[in-house]
Amino acid sequence: MSHPRTTSRTVLARFLSRGPLERLPKRPDDRESLLELIAWQVLPVGAVVDEPSLNLRLRAYTEDTAMLRRALVDAGMVLRAVDGSSYTGAVKRPELVIRAVTEEDDPEVNRITRAAYLEHFDPEVEYLSYVSAAGKSRREDAETWVAERGGIMLATVTLAEAGGVWADVARARELEFRLLTVDPSVRRTGAGSGLVRAIVEEGRRRSNIDRVVLSTNSDWHAANAMYPGLGFSRAPERDWTPSDKPDLTLLVYTQDV
Repeated sequence: MSHPRTTSRTVLARFLSRGPLERLPKRPDDRESLLELIAWQVLPVGAVVDEPSLNLRLRAYTEDTAMLRRALVDAGMVLRAVDGSSYTGAVKRPELVIRAVTEEDDPEVNRITRAAYLEHFDPEVEYLSYVSAAGKSRREDAETWVAERGGIMLATVTLAEAGGVWADVARARELEFRLLTVDPSVRRTGAGSGLVRAIVEEGRRRSNIDRVVLSTNSDWHAANAMYPGLGFSRAPERDWTPSDKPDLTLLVYTQDV
């Protein structure tokens, strides 16, 4: 099931980022790509659940769970037991691909960054406007990666070393990553943690790097829960406050490599 004409921008921006699905796309390739994307997230191949459990997972995408459930079954992406007692996933989760951005990725990098940060910032915040339009600078002035599954861009991150334009807390022999954002239109993809693991491996690969570092908002509970599980330790002595945000504390995490 591969549809090169259906881009991540088409599938996510047009169909998933505007609130709950009310109907499915009319174009067959768009419809199939969207259903495939949802299928491997809610019920990957081999997973078995009952109908209430499947409906609960589908509610992340639509209020009309019966419509979406029937569409997945009709497309052969979810298999329904004859007696209706269970549903089995039939779509394998695509391999996670991490690559450097290209110029044509700039709009999607900006869209994902804005969508992710809108969960934390008011739309009028100046910083949100800045990072939402910084794809070109992140690509040209630093090193930016994206994570994809099945050709769908799911997450993005920017890397910087000490003294770089995009470095905030990196010191000598440290690799910092910033703006790790996952598209909130998709869930349970493993893209965010996959990017972090790849960054740690990149730090180990570079002979001039001894440590990977990052800073994150003290109020972002999901991020603060994820990093320790990926081998990072708090460095409270390095916590900092941006000069233009005296009430904001950013927490620093480090991992020796």
